[in-house]
Amino acid sequence: MKKYVSLMLVLLALTGCMLADDKKKDQKQTQPAAQAAPQKSPEQIAVEEKQALIQKIQANAGNPQEMVAAAEEFLQKYPNDQNALFVRFQAVMAYQRLNNFAKMEEQAKIVMQAIPDNPVIPTMMANAYAENNKIAEAEELATKALAIVEKMVRPDNVPAEQWDPQINDLKCTLYSTLGYVDLQKATHIDKADKDKRAEALNKAIGEFTKATAL
Repeated sequence: MKKYVSLMLVLLALTGCMLADDKKKDQKQTQPAAQAAPQKSPEQIAVEEKQALIQKIQANAGNPQEMVAAAEEFLQKYPNDQNALFVRFQAVMAYQRLNNFAKMEEQAKIVMQAIPDNPVIPTMMANAYAENNKIAEAEELATKALAIVEKMVRPDNVPAEQWDPQINDLKCTLYSTLGYVDLQKATHIDKADKDKRAEALNKAIGEFTKATAL
């Protein structure tokens, strides 16, 4: 899962959810000591709240329930924020760990619509669809994601030793998903149709072989 996070960050250029610092420097140093501190503006309050929620999401990488709570609060209050896609991606992973397929799918669809050429979420969702016996959806997304991955070119500023294992990890997951899809198809073919059944099984074996070779 860490590989997926790393690759998503590379592809989206979301490097650590940098939030703007709206704190204003004091312009005068001669204010009376007893003067009350100025009230924070709504913008300052919002920035601090977003920072706190981002920190809570990052701090609860091992606690998907808390991560989801912080992510949902962030998205409810700031759905159009510059960090919303990153938060939604974190929510997808957390819901996957919580086995909440419906919520995982809900957030994943938003991310995929926003960045259709990114293969990470389609790869995760194809595998999730396969696990939930949604074979047609799994095949469609896995095929789409694999086509995207095959066309990807390593950015000049990303070392090959970082890029190649991550890409291979995606391919491995996708070939495994497609192998499972073909295996399920084979089980639904009439046993009397030996040739068609054997063709599907051989296709599944081929996909699993590609996965294990990576």
